[in-house]
Amino acid sequence: MFSYLLGAKNGIVDALSRRLDLQPETKFSHDLSVTSFDDTSYSLAISEVSGDSELISRIKKSSKKNRDVQAIFAAINKCKSNSKLKREHQQHKKYRYYSEANMLLWYQKPADDAPRIVVPNDVKLRQAIISECHGTNYGGHPGTERTYSTLACHWY
Repeated sequence: MFSYLLGAKNGIVDALSRRLDLQPETKFSHDLSVTSFDDTSYSLAISEVSGDSELISRIKKSSKKNRDVQAIFAAINKCKSNSKLKREHQQHKKYRYYSEANMLLWYQKPADDAPRIVVPNDVKLRQAIISECHGTNYGGHPGTERTYSTLACHWY
């Protein structure tokens, strides 16, 4: 059963209010058909937002220029080449939550549901990611807490 909540009272994103013509390339949409008890059918669009390829390319490019990110990549690659170092890497407090995949640096603590992409210290890049999460038409301009929660789930 669906019920209407006014803007600020609606703590959960209202997926039903999303306009299909505003779906960006960064959104994957799946249709779902639901039949209620009185045989009335509803169609829903369930969406997942993921990083767009331009942002990912910018992160990769910025990571190549960032000394801190390159130092972590070097430590990870050094550990991959030596099994003794691999055990030490897993125990090393500084880098134990980092991994490398698809030329991106990822961060995941045991309590995290999924790894997050590490974003280098690049102000313009970070602003672009925040804008993608908060300022786009499909985002619905969530408040600061919801914007932060969304960012924290996918980016580090």
